[in-house]
Amino acid sequence: MAVRPPKIRSNPHHPFHPRSHPPTRGVAEQIQSATIHINLSRRADGFRQHDKASENNTSRRRLTKKPTSPYHPIHHSSFIVHHSLFNFFHKKPAPAAHFGFLGVDMHSHILPGIDDGAPDMETSMQLIRGLQDMGFRKLIATPHIYKELYPNTVQTIRNALALVHTSVKEAGIDVEIDAAAEYFLDEHFEELLARDELLTLPDRHILIEMSFMAPYPKLNEIVFQLCTKGYKPILAHPERYLYYADHPEQFERIRDFGCKLQVNTLSLSGYYGKPSQKLAQRLIDSGLISFLGTDLHHHRHHENLKAALRDARLVRMMEQMPTQNNNWL
Repeated sequence: MAVRPPKIRSNPHHPFHPRSHPPTRGVAEQIQSATIHINLSRRADGFRQHDKASENNTSRRRLTKKPTSPYHPIHHSSFIVHHSLFNFFHKKPAPAAHFGFLGVDMHSHILPGIDDGAPDMETSMQLIRGLQDMGFRKLIATPHIYKELYPNTVQTIRNALALVHTSVKEAGIDVEIDAAAEYFLDEHFEELLARDELLTLPDRHILIEMSFMAPYPKLNEIVFQLCTKGYKPILAHPERYLYYADHPEQFERIRDFGCKLQVNTLSLSGYYGKPSQKLAQRLIDSGLISFLGTDLHHHRHHENLKAALRDARLVRMMEQMPTQNNNWL
C-alpha cells in the first residue's frame, strides 16, 4: 500500500506551511516605516528641486532686470552688446550707385534688328529696363550707319524707334527714348554730309567713329566741314583708337577744330583691355572728354556696367568729370 504524502498546505500548523511563519510585527513596522521614509524623501527632493528652480528664476530675473542707475556697469555693456548685435543683423545695405549723375545715355544700340545691337524687341526691352534701373532718365539710341555692314537710313532708324516707343508704352516703362546715329567715316558719309542727310543728337551734335585698325586720312577735313555746316561732331570712344596712343596731340588738334570726345564707360573699368583703359584715363586727366556713353550692345555689356557701379573709386571719378550728358535732359 502506497504511502500518501502529507498535505502541507492543508495544515496551517505544519512547519512548511506559509501561515506557519507570519511576519512579525517588527518587520511589518519596518516595511511601513521604510515606505513612509521613501515617500517623504521623494517629497523632500521635489521641494528641493522646486526651491532650486525658484532660486534660478529669481537669479535670472535679478540678472536680466534692467539696472535703474545709468552708471551701473551692466547698463552700458549689455546695451552696447545688444545694440551691436542688432546693428549687425539689421544693418541696412548701402544704397547702390547708379548713373543718375549722367542722366542721359547718349550712345547705345538698343533698337531691335538693325545693327549689331539688340537683335529683337524682347532683348531691346530688357536692355532698356536695365539702363533705366541703372539710373538713366533718357536714352538716345545710336545705331550704326556703315554702308558695307549696316546700311541704315534716317527712315529705317525712325521706323525702329516708333516700334520701340509702342512697346515701351505697352510695357509701362517710364523713360524717354530718342534716336540718332553713329556714323562710320567713309565715302558714303561724305556723300550724306554733302546732302545734309544726317540724323543728329540734340543741338545738332553728330556722333562719328573710325576704324579700330587705322585712322581715317581725312579726319581733320571732315571735322572742319561738319563745323562749317553748323554741326557739332563728337568722336565716339577715342580711347579705342590705339594707333593714337603715342600721338595724343591728334585728339587735341581735332578738339581745337571743334570736335568733342566721348569715352565709353566700360573702357574705364578695363572691359576693352588695359591699353584702352590707360588711354581713356589720359584723355580724362587732360580734360579732353565731354561725354560718357555706355555703347550698350548686349547683356554682357549690361552686366559689366552693373559691375562698374560697384567700384566706388570709379563711380567717384565719373561723378567728378565735367560731362555734358545732363544738358540734354
